[in-house]
Amino acid sequence: MKKTIRKVAVSIIGGIIVLIGMVLIVLPGPSIIVIPFGLAILATEYDVARKWLRFFQRKLKDTAHYLDRKFGW
Repeated sequence: MKKTIRKVAVSIIGGIIVLIGMVLIVLPGPSIIVIPFGLAILATEYDVARKWLRFFQRKLKDTAHYLDRKFGW
């Protein structure tokens, strides 16, 4: 019973945070921070969210390396 309640709570909270992050893509806001935060919450219960979180982290890392090479930051 506790596992079910935890999974439902993680699903609702993580899902809402990811949705807010998706809205912030269009509206001014820190979507690049909010979406991974929501995925990290969802990743505690779902393998698919863990996979997307790793994908997002790789893309951010690749972008940081590109900007470092391009602009010498």
